[in-house]
Amino acid sequence: MPHPPHDKRKLLARVSRIQGQIAGIAKLLEQETDDCATVMQTIAATRGALNALMAELMAEHIRSHVI
Repeated sequence: MPHPPHDKRKLLARVSRIQGQIAGIAKLLEQETDDCATVMQTIAATRGALNALMAELMAEHIRSHVI
């Protein structure tokens, strides 16, 4: 799926933030914290970020290839 360089940088920045969130989840689990709410909130935020990335990619795909 071709993207202009500006869009590509934006998408890669999103992926980097998601990677940071996943690293944060791993760190929380390694610390064996009793703060389950923080772990679940971080997982929910990461899932939301992944869903937003998927939605953006799907919208771009539809604009570029379907319409």
